[in-house]
Order: sequence, then structure tokens, then C-alpha cells
Amino acid sequence: MSSPAPILVPEIYPHAAKEAGAYIVATGRGDFPNQVNNSVGFPGILKGALLVRAKKITDAMANHRRPFARGFAEKKGIHPEYIIPTMEEADVFPQEAADVAMQAIADGVARAPTTRAAIHEHARADIQQSRGLLDH
Repeated sequence: MSSPAPILVPEIYPHAAKEAGAYIVATGRGDFPNQVNNSVGFPGILKGALLVRAKKITDAMANHRRPFARGFAEKKGIHPEYIIPTMEEADVFPQEAADVAMQAIADGVARAPTTRAAIHEHARADIQQSRGLLDH
């Protein structure tokens, strides 16, 4: 029997950072607003790389999704409690996957190049199916 996962205690809690004068606070934890870690980027990066059978993930592929995530958040209205899409906003991942796949093609590391629309639709269907499994 495995032991329960440890509870991670941040160096400073978001409420304490705000009390100390911070206007915007981001954290690696999902139980606070503005979770900034690989959980938002990883699904789209991995899905895009897999769908074009990329030989590797280049720096450009990993960094290509950042402008999209920023634009996605800006369209929804950035404010101190929302500076980046959340894990619950599943519509961000197919678009990230398509962006990453197109960058893999541009970088010459894709072994199965395809179209942006095909990647987007495949990623959307896969993510929708996976989320459906969790809802049952």
C-alpha cells in the first residue's frame, strides 16, 4: 500500500503575498488562481508532438504555445485572478496541440506532417473523449 502524497506547502501563500503588497500572484498549485506550471502547457505540447510523430520536442515547439495561451487569456479578460488559462478550459489544448504540431513541421522534426485543421480536430476529439471518461 502506498502512502498518501505529501501536501506541498508554498514558501508564501497567495493571500499572504497579496497582504504584503503583491498585485498579481501566480503559483504552481492548482488550488489557487493563476496556476503557472507545466500542467497547462504539457497536454498541448505532448499531443501536438505525438500527432505529427515528432522526433523530439524543440525549444521552439515548447515556446510556441506561450503567445497562444496569453492571447486566450486576454480574450477572456485578464485580471489579477486570471492571467493564464486553467486546466478546466479544455478548448485551449487542441489549439496548443495544433500550434505545436505546426512548429514541429516547421522545425523539420515531424515524421507525419499533416494540416493544422486535422491536428486540431484529432486533438479536440481525443480530449473530449478523455474528459468524458472522467465525467462518468
